[in-house]
Amino acid sequence: MSDVHPRHRYGTYALILALLALAFSGFSKGAVWATVDDESSTTVQDEFFGELIVNVTIESDLHLREMDIEVSSTSSFTDGGGVLDESEISKTETYDELAQSSEGNVSSTFEDMDTAGAVAEWMIWIGIGTVLITAILCLCSLAQVMPSRPTLLAGGISSAVLFSTPIIWYTNLPSDGVYPHEYLVGVFLEGFAPEMLSNFEPMPSTGVFLSILSGLCSVAMMWMIVLYNRAELTEEKPSWMIADDSTILPNATLSGLFSSDGESLSLNFSALKSQPQKLVIPILQIVVIVLFSFVMSGTWASYTIDFDEIEPGMGSDEVSFTEDEVTFLLDGEPIKFSYDSPFVEESWKEMGEAIGQSVSIGTIAIWMLILGLIWRLAVSIGGAQKIPTICQHHRIIDTLLMTGGSLLAFASLLYFMINSPSTAELFSELPNEIIDGGTSFTILALMIVLVPNTFVVFTFGEFGAPVRNFLRSFDIPIPGEEGDADSASSSGESSGIATLLENRFRDTKISGLPWVTIGVVILVLFALGGGGYLVYNMIGSSDDSEVSQTKMLYDVSYDTFSVGGNFDSVNVGGGQVVTWSFDQESISDAVLFAIFITFDYDESDPDPFCDQLDVSLSGAPIMYDNQNSTSGGSVDDCSDISLVLFVERGLEGSQLDGAQLMLNSDEVDSMEAYFNEHEGGIGTWEFSIYIEDVGAGFENGEEVSMTIDPMFAFMSITEVIG
Repeated sequence: MSDVHPRHRYGTYALILALLALAFSGFSKGAVWATVDDESSTTVQDEFFGELIVNVTIESDLHLREMDIEVSSTSSFTDGGGVLDESEISKTETYDELAQSSEGNVSSTFEDMDTAGAVAEWMIWIGIGTVLITAILCLCSLAQVMPSRPTLLAGGISSAVLFSTPIIWYTNLPSDGVYPHEYLVGVFLEGFAPEMLSNFEPMPSTGVFLSILSGLCSVAMMWMIVLYNRAELTEEKPSWMIADDSTILPNATLSGLFSSDGESLSLNFSALKSQPQKLVIPILQIVVIVLFSFVMSGTWASYTIDFDEIEPGMGSDEVSFTEDEVTFLLDGEPIKFSYDSPFVEESWKEMGEAIGQSVSIGTIAIWMLILGLIWRLAVSIGGAQKIPTICQHHRIIDTLLMTGGSLLAFASLLYFMINSPSTAELFSELPNEIIDGGTSFTILALMIVLVPNTFVVFTFGEFGAPVRNFLRSFDIPIPGEEGDADSASSSGESSGIATLLENRFRDTKISGLPWVTIGVVILVLFALGGGGYLVYNMIGSSDDSEVSQTKMLYDVSYDTFSVGGNFDSVNVGGGQVVTWSFDQESISDAVLFAIFITFDYDESDPDPFCDQLDVSLSGAPIMYDNQNSTSGGSVDDCSDISLVLFVERGLEGSQLDGAQLMLNSDEVDSMEAYFNEHEGGIGTWEFSIYIEDVGAGFENGEEVSMTIDPMFAFMSITEVIG
């Protein structure tokens, strides 16, 4: 490019580098930014197998806001007797979730990770937006549409943000350290997880390198922009922007809409007053975009379950499905569950997946329609014609964005109709006659609207001349398009395009009829297919409901009871830590709910001061409920320390005590097995006890006594008889 004008050369280089920075920053957002690999080996004591060597390998991929973790564990005998157990687990959790499930330094480590990722994520978004604006401004400046000075400001912001993103992320990253992997390793070690430590030494990965490349490209882009602005001015466009002489560009129908006077820009409404029909299609498209956006963010399906038809006085419940959650309306109070909740049935998860996929497709359609409107405006005011290499393909661009966007919007709703579960699948245990509702009326109405909208958008688009000629052949007026045939031929619509759309039946009145007919027939079949499938679902759901199970009303009770306490004591010398443990046994026909333990001592030293007593839980069996338990305490006034150690599922079951639920027989069996058939809390509980002597003279520690009171529970589910 040595013979190219310096301004064109530097501007083109700046545009290429801006696009590269945009691509690298976009790819970096979803990439792995660091990895943490660690191997550890710990010897544990098992009361049944004896000494075991547990080898744990942890591989973690650190994204900006979450971490993918793969843990493999191997347990083997210390005497070389072979491998006892091999386990693997993969898990993805956000740093916020990890921080909430951790304590102390571990929690702050994940909080710092989340902060670093959030800051970097926002900087990437800002960088993507500003570098995109920079590319647009640079393109417009090369096309002589606007001055080049604004590119300096946009380029400076984007280069500063993108270049500093990896630096700031690394600065906010927590330093190397050690933290326990209790939340994962506990699955394998059954209570020995606190002993397993992982070295936190993050190593940079793909995301960091992509972000660095994005920053370097943005800095190089900024340098090219500086050279571009310093270069000698020219009124010519770059050669790659100039079309050949045979290219015919569309006419600017609203060329006088915007006028500039020096540095000021004004809107000339007189251009619209003379051609008000030009606003009809844009306004209709804006209405469609707004309505479609409202539909996607609202309720996709809703149902009313009238239990009064089963038993008078039971009332009715409402269930609605949105993109993110399913909502129950019970006695006027909404209860919301995410689709990944364990309380959400599999068919409802399928509904969530169908809605999510449809929203993704619909979002693309919305942006296509918005860009289509922007493109039509640019062509109408003559701005697009200043970039002839792009504008020469205006017919393809217009049809792809406008007609394609409308078709894709219809396809997103049709996808939901086809893939969403039927009423019988969603409520397989309930009789169909008590269920009313289905797909939202707004979705059905919008599907109907999108069919003629697609036809209208295509008809008034760049490829719509054959359709318009077809309508005129039947003396159907086309508002504002009286001279369309002449304008089409003058704009080159007959060259190339006319051949493609040529009427194979040689009807001089109807140009391109077969192609249009084929397109319309396909569109109609497309729409009828969606409606037909809807009818099929409505009929099929009625048939399927005949073989569905019926849910009945059940009373739920969760009874807790004590089986008597145990007592023990241990002598703890001053300044010493004594490990004390006890074995909790199971009983028949009940599960462990919680253990209440009291640690007490009487000051035995001759001085009048009370010693300090510290107690903390150091080891627990499986299913220990760490979040809701009181696992430690400290006193220095001769009082006692009371600990409450809950078992998982216990508090969950107690919250259901006294509830009435609609269940089928399978759900009853599942709940009874969940709450009544587990070995949670059964095994060895271990505590660390510390005494600090207070007062001078004859200090010799204390005798600490323990009272252990285990509480058991059992869930009963009984049918309510009329």
